Amino acid sequence: MASITVSQAIRNAIESEKSAGDFYRSLVPRARDPNTAQLLEAMSRDEEAHARQLVRLAESLAATPLPPAADDLAHLVESTPPLSSGAGVSFVKALYLALDAEHHAAHFYTVVADATSGGVSTLFNRLAAIERLHAEKLERILDETTASEG
Repeated sequence: MASITVSQAIRNAIESEKSAGDFYRSLVPRARDPNTAQLLEAMSRDEEAHARQLVRLAESLAATPLPPAADDLAHLVESTPPLSSGAGVSFVKALYLALDAEHHAAHFYTVVADATSGGVSTLFNRLAAIERLHAEKLERILDETTASEG
């Protein structure tokens, strides 16, 4: 991973989590069954909660103010496609893009956790575990969605 400060990693993660939450919320109306819609809505809320946790972490590290914006390395976190609503992309393709983003986020958070200590490391390890759970949920949705289409 390129050199990045902890405060920049946190800023990038906050912005990526917000974007992921918006992306999942945009997929809810496209879900064909209520269970999938509920799961996507729950994942959206999870991502928003992650952003709030990261903001609290940043506030606890008051000696290191956050940069005002994400930088070019933000794509290493949970980069959902540049299409915030998923317009022009099939529901299944959007799910695959989200799955890839969850894998990237889990990897990024693990790298940050390994490079830090204390509460920062603990939080990033917990976020990595949650992103892996999101990936598992997306894999189940994909299995169910592709089975019902095929």
